[in-house]
Amino acid sequence: MRKTTVPLSVRAVEARIKRKFMKENVFFVKARRGSRAYQEVGAYFIVDSGNVVHAIWSDIQKAAVETEVLKPWEQIE
Repeated sequence: MRKTTVPLSVRAVEARIKRKFMKENVFFVKARRGSRAYQEVGAYFIVDSGNVVHAIWSDIQKAAVETEVLKPWEQIE
């Protein structure tokens, strides 16, 4: 049997993660390359209103899997 996957853009996955964490009053942040935050923390991270970092990811695939916004039949392109 052939496995079917649905492609998702990086932007769509970022939006899903942002929506998920908005309900919990924390923020999903994508740091700009070369910025101080990118060098110290990483590409993607979760912060609360007090700027306390709760989670750190180096790429969007890991963030999507750990936050459970990526379904088994979906693939990031």
